Amino acid sequence: MSTHEWDVSERDDLRASYAFLVVQRGEGGQPKAMEILRDPASLLADQSITRTVKDWGVEYLLDTSVGSSA
Repeated sequence: MSTHEWDVSERDDLRASYAFLVVQRGEGGQPKAMEILRDPASLLADQSITRTVKDWGVEYLLDTSVGSSA
């Protein structure tokens, strides 16, 4: 994520409608899964995600329970 993307995600007038699309990649760089993270600023405040300011990377656990039958 870029500095600008984080700035936009933290704007009070946009945060409820802002989302990041995360693509998890497997070996060889092939897409393995995709997940939408809505309101990343709130997820960060709740410690559901973390970010590294040095490279603005985002870390979190992929929710594999979505779409699975229980």
